[in-house]
Amino acid sequence: PICQDIMNEVFSTKCGHSFCHKCLMLHLEHQLDCPLLNRLAEYWTKKLNRNSEMQTKDIIKRIEKDRKLDHSMIAKSLSSYIPRFLIKLKKENTKTVNELLIQNKFVTKDFKELGNQEEQQLDFSEIQGSDEEGEIDADDSQQSNMRSSQPENEDPLVRRLDEKFYDLKALYCKTLNKDYDTNKRKKLLSQFSSVLYDLTKYSRYSVVDKFNYADCEELSTIVSSIEFDRDQEFFAVGGVTKLIKLYDFNMMGDYKNGIHCPARVMRCEQKISCLSWSPYIKSQLANSDYQGSIQIWDVSTGQKTMQLEEHKRRAWSVDISHHNPNILASASDDSTVKVWSTSQPNSLFTLEQKGNACCAKFAPNNSHYLAVGSADHFVSCYDLRFPTNPIKLYEGHRKAVSYVKWLNDDEIISATLKLWDRETEICKRTFTGHLNEKNFVGLSINEDWISCGSENNTLYTYHKASSDPVTRFKFPSAIEESVSV
Repeated sequence: PICQDIMNEVFSTKCGHSFCHKCLMLHLEHQLDCPLLNRLAEYWTKKLNRNSEMQTKDIIKRIEKDRKLDHSMIAKSLSSYIPRFLIKLKKENTKTVNELLIQNKFVTKDFKELGNQEEQQLDFSEIQGSDEEGEIDADDSQQSNMRSSQPENEDPLVRRLDEKFYDLKALYCKTLNKDYDTNKRKKLLSQFSSVLYDLTKYSRYSVVDKFNYADCEELSTIVSSIEFDRDQEFFAVGGVTKLIKLYDFNMMGDYKNGIHCPARVMRCEQKISCLSWSPYIKSQLANSDYQGSIQIWDVSTGQKTMQLEEHKRRAWSVDISHHNPNILASASDDSTVKVWSTSQPNSLFTLEQKGNACCAKFAPNNSHYLAVGSADHFVSCYDLRFPTNPIKLYEGHRKAVSYVKWLNDDEIISATLKLWDRETEICKRTFTGHLNEKNFVGLSINEDWISCGSENNTLYTYHKASSDPVTRFKFPSAIEESVSV
């Protein structure tokens, strides 16, 4: 001990030396190291007091409480770590600056490739005025801030471009932030230009027409499914009225009073949950219902040609394969997905799910791939040549997956709007803005465009390259029970 006397209230350091509490307090008033080995007080880990142990932070807190030490003494012991933090921060900042300088070189190269000399002089003076360390000249920076504070051009395309700037920036960096050869860079720049055009050419919906699904106001007007035929000439509407109504799309917009007579009406025995047109036989239409049945219709005659009954509970969806129109798939609340053939009444496969099966969709150009969304919060992809287990599993949803659609053979869209890479199982993008917590709100795909409903009575449309909606349409309260086309 420091006092060379019998130790009182013994403290023990990690280095194995023991000291009296009073002696140690006197020493700590001058410095925070071990009196014998020059060790920092932060490394003390043990305290022998009534056969118990305390961690370093507990020892320091006890010392503060007993002696009411000034916090500056503790801060002094930590000050040696500040240079380490600053060195790491400088490295990170330097790395970021270097990445931005490299990125700006590619941007400058693309500008020269486009041959836009006027824009080069306007926007790249800041880059030319910066030194190798990435420091921007103050005068140039001030001029840039002045330009940014000025009102933008009233051109709506410019406004839309500004709204999508960060999405476009991320896409540009992902696509063109590498030193490709000239020909490949031209090709990639052309693809980027196409996406930029898509994101800025639309700004709003315009209503073509509206009509009532139910024949009278007393009946429920809930519409479960609207589907266009192979040639986009007719569309079918089905819902809880147990009626499938067929309308001629070419007649929409010609009658201002909103009264449209369906070209064909087909009566079902149960409420309708989903419709699917054959991509090959123009007059063939399939539907699923609340009883679990799957019906196939000839809309040219209005007659039912086939009924498939194996599901034990409500069937939520039906889909006819675009690549092989002789097969179809259905998903049901009985936790099964069934694959059928139009040439036989019994199912070909039954795919067992861990939760209620909400949706099943074939890949557009491959009849072997089937995507399934279910109440277990997963999307599964099956290869029907090996139907025992899914070949891919996409996880990350917080609720039941009510819809799945294929953008193409390599990309899948799931409800709550996530874009998945089929092969890698990576979520490429999550789309935001809409509200979907409880109900089935619908999902529609057209090339790279994605549209979905929302629980705030609004239709949202996205481009696959942007997380934010390109446009939206709020249904007026006066026509909440109408169908808009």
